[in-house]
This record gives sequence, C-alpha cells and structure tokens, in this order.
Amino acid sequence: MKRFIHTITEAAALLYCLAVLMAAYATGAIALCGSPTPAWYGMLITIVLSAPVIIGVACAAKAIAKAIIWARKPKRLGVIPSHVIVRSLRRSV
Repeated sequence: MKRFIHTITEAAALLYCLAVLMAAYATGAIALCGSPTPAWYGMLITIVLSAPVIIGVACAAKAIAKAIIWARKPKRLGVIPSHVIVRSLRRSV
C-alpha cells in the first residue's frame, strides 16, 4: 500500500510540475506576444497557486492532530511492585 501511495504521489507531483510549466509558458506568451488569454488559463493559475496552500494546510492539520493524540495518551512512568501496593493499602486501613 505504501508503494502505491508513493507512486500516486509521484504522478500527482509530475502533473503539478507540468501544470506549472504550462502556466509559465502561457504567461510568457500572453505577456510577450500580447496573445489573448485562453479560457483555461484562469483555472490553471488557480490550481498552480492554490495546490501548495492546500497541501500545506493538510500537513499542518495532520501535525496538529498527531500532537493532540500524543498529548492525550497517558504516560506510563513505571511499574509499582505489588508489595508496595499491599503495604500502602494496609497503612490506609
């Protein structure tokens, strides 16, 4: 499963890099040649600019969730031997 997720992540990163390359090419063509803006240009720029933000927010949420789960786990500081428990119970009676 880990290898499958790694492969999917690599494919998504490749597609994102191709989108960035296409956005750079289209931006250069619009700026230098004065060509009209294509219909897909706005969506492409939205994807290129918002994908890192979405990934960053998701990673921050995952880190916060891990920190909350880690903080709520009771910590075991050691084992109290049975004779100590019996002795303390006898003193309290």
